[in-house]
Amino acid sequence: GIGNGAEKTVNRLNMLGIEVAGIFSSAGFKKNKTFLGHTVTDYETLKKAFQKVSLFLENDCLFIFDVNSVYKHKEVLSGNTFVGETEDVFYTWRNSECDKKGIVDIRLDFFCETEDGSYYRSVEEFSERAYSNEKLQNMLNNAGLEVVAILGDMSFESPKNTEERIIYVA
Repeated sequence: GIGNGAEKTVNRLNMLGIEVAGIFSSAGFKKNKTFLGHTVTDYETLKKAFQKVSLFLENDCLFIFDVNSVYKHKEVLSGNTFVGETEDVFYTWRNSECDKKGIVDIRLDFFCETEDGSYYRSVEEFSERAYSNEKLQNMLNNAGLEVVAILGDMSFESPKNTEERIIYVA
């Protein structure tokens, strides 16, 4: 079945008049570790990915995805460091300054506690690119996907200028 969050999204979209008859599982993507994710920093690569989605999306189905906003990249992530801790993990999240293309380089350092009480360090590094609403809409439309809604995170209203995550329904 679908997760509780996905079910709520479907219900809210239906309330907005966007009919969602069903959801396909993303398990195939997870199994093959193929994610578009926020790490597609090359414009042409993302355009091609949207074209492939359009090619394989069945009629009367929706393509729903979310992105980090340009605002989040420039005002929240850019040049900032975050530190956090859970019961078993201490982490740091360091971000470069956001460049002209909207790219932020991110480094995550995880310090995980082992059974003997010592810690081991695990590092992840990647880049994220924020695309403007206009660029994303153009890419989707040019790929043959009709944008039926652009929503703010958790509000299901039009995104505000300070929205950190934006949901697209095409």
